[in-house]
Amino acid sequence: MIVGLFLLILAQQDSISVHSARPLADAAQQLETKYGVPVFYEDPAWTPAQFPNPGGRPPVFRTYDFAFGFDASQPIVAVLQKMLVQARAEGIPGNFKIVPIGDGYGLVPVEGSALDLPISFPTAERTVQATFQLIFNALTAASVHKVVGPSAIAVNLFIQAVATVGANHERARDVMVRLLSDMRRPDLWDRHAGVPKMSWSMFYDPNYMQWYVVNVRAVLLGKEIVPQSAEYARLIQAKDKWVTHQIIRYEFIYTSICGLCLAPTSPQGWEPIRFRVGLIPPAVRVGVLTGVWADRPEARERLDKYSTVEKQFDYIEEQLEKHPQRVVIEYDPDDGHPTNVRFGNGMTTDGDYGFTITDFTPLPLNRSRVTPAGLPVTPAGTLPK
Repeated sequence: MIVGLFLLILAQQDSISVHSARPLADAAQQLETKYGVPVFYEDPAWTPAQFPNPGGRPPVFRTYDFAFGFDASQPIVAVLQKMLVQARAEGIPGNFKIVPIGDGYGLVPVEGSALDLPISFPTAERTVQATFQLIFNALTAASVHKVVGPSAIAVNLFIQAVATVGANHERARDVMVRLLSDMRRPDLWDRHAGVPKMSWSMFYDPNYMQWYVVNVRAVLLGKEIVPQSAEYARLIQAKDKWVTHQIIRYEFIYTSICGLCLAPTSPQGWEPIRFRVGLIPPAVRVGVLTGVWADRPEARERLDKYSTVEKQFDYIEEQLEKHPQRVVIEYDPDDGHPTNVRFGNGMTTDGDYGFTITDFTPLPLNRSRVTPAGLPVTPAGTLPK
């Protein structure tokens, strides 16, 4: 029975086999697809003697079987470490180490990579393609080797997508991670819809052009593309639910989250901060404060960004684009409106910020001068009571 159980465990484990001139690069990409986690690879500046390319012929392809079993319960970094141990034992060229890159890991040369070089260029919103060219031009100027790219199936995406990125004597690798994290589509309502999580492999040819070529790819989990951020994907799903439900009139209580107090109530003796949302011509959805808060202009101005569900979605997307270290977002499972939103940076939660939405109540249309089709018939500038 013990032998049978052992064989069953082995049958459930994965293994990696590659036929490649760069076995670690191909093995890293296979591992990336099995875990859905970015695994980056960067060549060293090979010498002709190091790279298996005798006599100037095309690189020699060999088959390598990484003969250790693993499954998804094992941390990917532990599997990468096993991979490096076997590569060294078998004499696979290159001396690599594992480093964290973004929310994944990279195999980079111990002696340093071209992407370790510092670069600088002004911060501005540009297409992703144009920003990559700035990065590679700066690297070429800082290095003894030319750097070109991005070679990618997603070139059309890079031409359409934009990012707001600059660099001030920063490591090129960090700037590239920031670029891919900030990438968005200004031509789409959901600016991060269809934007995948991405990684790269950087190859160096010591025999011909003596260039580095950076190949950028979408991260896959099996055959499915991994979205740029799980939080963006959840936000898009919540928006879809909200639009589907077509809730025209509603009200809710807003409570701020601020550091140590986390979810403070209104000042003692004040009623809760309640918004009522409706339509005014021309079909504009507006949220207004009710009760004593309606008479406080500074409150109306400060809280306007939370006054409708649509504005709450915009606020969440705006904060996600700042890439906070901590993100906790909960949405209503039925209609998708946010219920608990918290962001934070640093070791403690002292500076966390965000909001909660409670007592969310759709209001019947027959209590307002809004038609069943959602078309407002109220006088301009007023909100249905």
